[in-house]
Amino acid sequence: MLWNDDVLFIHVPKTGGMATTKYLLDILEPPFIISVPEGHAEERPGLTIIDGKRHERLDEAAMLLARHGRTLASFKIILAGIRNPYDLEISRFGYLQKGHPWDRGKAQDLAMAGDFETFVREAAFHGKAYPALEEYYEIAGRIPENLRLIRQEYIDGDMKSALAEVGIRLTKKLPVTNVSQHGTREEYLTPVAERAIYERFHWFFDRGYYERIVPARARDGFLKRLFRSYRRNG
Repeated sequence: MLWNDDVLFIHVPKTGGMATTKYLLDILEPPFIISVPEGHAEERPGLTIIDGKRHERLDEAAMLLARHGRTLASFKIILAGIRNPYDLEISRFGYLQKGHPWDRGKAQDLAMAGDFETFVREAAFHGKAYPALEEYYEIAGRIPENLRLIRQEYIDGDMKSALAEVGIRLTKKLPVTNVSQHGTREEYLTPVAERAIYERFHWFFDRGYYERIVPARARDGFLKRLFRSYRRNG
């Protein structure tokens, strides 16, 4: 979580937040305040580092801001990243397979076992079986009027449009860092895995931010059943 006088950035897990934080520190006017766990930010002029979670939900952000005399409504704009849930879970699976010692736990164990279906059914997302990522975008069941969603898939265009609303023009593209290497959706998405991801992240699909897909394996099975039915019925 990062803010200056005009802009608040909510760092949603696995949505390109590390790169976005660095970018905003370069293009926005200081002074800044950043909330991160101890030792997770480098000192720089104009930056105040406070002990926090980095990934504060919107209600947590409101409480933290209140201690600094701010409210969510006091910002000209709030930025929050959003990402296709299929890609998010595939990326998380690939990242945890790197086996970093600071990620030890059941989620890492499930990723290291290599079964994606089991992983998306059982691996907690930042401590939650059902992550409720809408809590990063909603407070008291509503999205604040000054909050803008920044889609990772269109991060440059969305960031440019959002900041233009408050008179900030971007002159350079947002760099992409901290990328986990993984395969295509088709390599991972079985019908079971797709259903598990939908159940976890239904808020994104139900609100129309992303469309559900029919996994190739399910689609192929449907076409085979349709062909057999066609042959039986002449």
